[in-house]
Amino acid sequence: MLQTRGVRRAVAAPFLAAAVLAASLTACTSGAEDDAGTDDPAGAGAGRSAAPAPPGRHSTLPEPCGSVAPSLLKRLVPGAEDYDGEARLTYDTDRRAGCKWSGRNSAADHYLSVDFERVVSYDTAVSDDDQAQQEFLALATGAGIPDLPSAAPAGRSGEAKAGDDGTDDGTPDAEDSPADEDSPADEDSPAAPSASGPAADGTGAPGTSSRLLGGIGDAAFVHDRLTARGTGTHRDVTLVFRTSNVLVTVEYSQWPLDRSVVPAGGALQLRARSVAAELVEQFDD
Repeated sequence: MLQTRGVRRAVAAPFLAAAVLAASLTACTSGAEDDAGTDDPAGAGAGRSAAPAPPGRHSTLPEPCGSVAPSLLKRLVPGAEDYDGEARLTYDTDRRAGCKWSGRNSAADHYLSVDFERVVSYDTAVSDDDQAQQEFLALATGAGIPDLPSAAPAGRSGEAKAGDDGTDDGTPDAEDSPADEDSPADEDSPAAPSASGPAADGTGAPGTSSRLLGGIGDAAFVHDRLTARGTGTHRDVTLVFRTSNVLVTVEYSQWPLDRSVVPAGGALQLRARSVAAELVEQFDD
């Protein structure tokens, strides 16, 4: 009887050892699978790349020499030989385009130019609109425009209007409203000579200084420069605005033939704004 029990134990021992080993392997395999299940999402996430920033709204540019109405050109550049304009030399009109006009009447020489630049970001994490906003702020900084917003990304077009940062509420006033066709300020009448000469800061009358503007595109500024030289005094007004991923620059200058005359800043700024108002509508179409 004792011998039979010993035989049974001897026979059962290998099977018991095999069962214990199998259980151990099962537990190890289960633990490894659990660990793999925990680590897999993190591994998959690490391999994923962020979605690229969206492209800008504009993929082409308008034809610049036909962008300003002939009736407006005749008022701003009187005495021009023709109003077809001189196109800017460019090798890719879908990225950069421009046009200029000049004319002389009995009072002054007048110069007008428009320039379009379509901004493209080569950083997939930065949208075309954000890149255009950064370049707009760089231009404004170079022009010495005060009260600029931070250089943080502007977001999509329409989310970063000039009035959204508190610098300009976008409500047009007498100086900020584009001139209509019958406005006296739109006539070619430079300011009368002054005994005291041009304003000390070179910006002209109050309210016409270089500044951010509201109500033009997604962001805008005007830069007013009055220059007095031996050949006389001339005024140059530059208005830059951004619409989505396009930067538009309007430059308007007046050189009075009478060296004692100081061009009126308010009138020239209104004329530049009237051009900008036409251009904005073309990009909004």
